[in-house]
Amino acid sequence: MQKMIHQQKTTATEKAVAYVAGQIRTNPTRVWTVVGFTLGIIVAFIFYIGISASVKNTASDSLSQAYYYFATGDGQKGVAQLDSIISGYKSTPSAYQARLMKADILTAQGDYKGALALLEETFANANPKTLRPLALNSIIYVYDRQKDFQNAILRSREFINKFPKHFLVRNIHLNLANYYVQIGDLASAVKTYNEILMAYPASAEADFADAQLKNLK
Repeated sequence: MQKMIHQQKTTATEKAVAYVAGQIRTNPTRVWTVVGFTLGIIVAFIFYIGISASVKNTASDSLSQAYYYFATGDGQKGVAQLDSIISGYKSTPSAYQARLMKADILTAQGDYKGALALLEETFANANPKTLRPLALNSIIYVYDRQKDFQNAILRSREFINKFPKHFLVRNIHLNLANYYVQIGDLASAVKTYNEILMAYPASAEADFADAQLKNLK
């Protein structure tokens, strides 16, 4: 019986991963778009695999089931499952992952206030701390969606200062320069593009920054 249960869980996860992989192939993320739901769920899958042994079995099983609901198109059950994890296992890694996923859903629905409440809580308290930069990244995305570029700039600077080695920092740095352009602060945009040239020499980001600097002159 235990072997059968394990096989069922494996099949559910494999289906979910296959679904996400298909979405990546057909809907690649744009360079100017801060990571949204698709990448968020991929990160959640990777993180879940890495920590599943240390999370309460009931919480991790519930999170796995939520992934399966979303992967098979049953968003209503998926959201209900996330809510039950958040309320039932408040301070576990699974609950903080559930908050990230629920925030992405609320953002897509235009409930920015609700999304920010979940994300700010995760950024401040998430266990483990590796989830905190993901939460801050999503906070920036929410402000981006609202065209609140002033707050997007503040939180982008915060990300760059706190997580200079994070894998998302280059994209956030590029977005930051664009936010300055959006508010008409071209001097700060030029300064930011020059920061990118210094921070990431001989990179695609540096090439893009160089091209943008030529356009701004």
